[in-house]
Amino acid sequence: MGGNLVPIVLADSQRPRSDAVLQSRASLYRDFAHDSGSTTSLLAYFRGRQYAQEGDYTYYEAALGASHNLPIAPGRSVVLGASLRELTLGGRPLALFAGSSLGLRQSLGGCMVQANVEYEYRHYQQSAYYSADVLWGGAGLDCQWRGNTVQLTARAGRDSARGDRAGGDTTRIESSLLWRRDWTPRWTIEALLYAVHNGDQLGYSPLLENNATRRIDRLGQRLSLSRTLDGSGHWRASVELENSRDYSNLPIFRLNEHQISMGLRYLF
Repeated sequence: MGGNLVPIVLADSQRPRSDAVLQSRASLYRDFAHDSGSTTSLLAYFRGRQYAQEGDYTYYEAALGASHNLPIAPGRSVVLGASLRELTLGGRPLALFAGSSLGLRQSLGGCMVQANVEYEYRHYQQSAYYSADVLWGGAGLDCQWRGNTVQLTARAGRDSARGDRAGGDTTRIESSLLWRRDWTPRWTIEALLYAVHNGDQLGYSPLLENNATRRIDRLGQRLSLSRTLDGSGHWRASVELENSRDYSNLPIFRLNEHQISMGLRYLF
């Protein structure tokens, strides 16, 4: 106090620890074509991360989504969307997200270009002061070229807190670049690069760097290789490597994550 630095020592229970993780994913997707030429798509998915020792960090996510693609000109369409997601952490309800979107999609050679706006309401059951309204604007590019799939996405949003949240409102910027190729009829390789920026509007805490405004930048890479195990293509084995790092002006928010996983998928 009074201009002097005060060291804050983390409890052992809050220090980084390693653990084994079981990941599970399931999804259902279906398109419905209408006589008018429009299509409706429905999506349901579930995913989870179950920790062997650190049960308080076991995480589950379930979601429902729907979109309607309405052609308005050759190669051009309007896309309406809605989604609902529920998150649980450590066996307790964490958050419920509800969103809607409006987009314009245009074909361009071997690519599909899309621009869209999104609104999302985030409600945190256990900590209501984290609840917020998020307005996004974004664009994406999806190209097919000589057996390669390339997807580029970017979006920026304003996360407006509904309560007295530490840091106040937050500016969010996200971008990703994905490349996928069927290496052989059985083997598929996929690489993903992503970057995320979060910047608060107000100081986060008087106890951290003289109430500095928090900034967090995440950079990550993921590489996966999968192979069909039967002639029908229903069963696929995969191995995935992922590395991410969070950079922040507040040391307590700096984080490195390294992950290797192997899995078995059934597609139907």
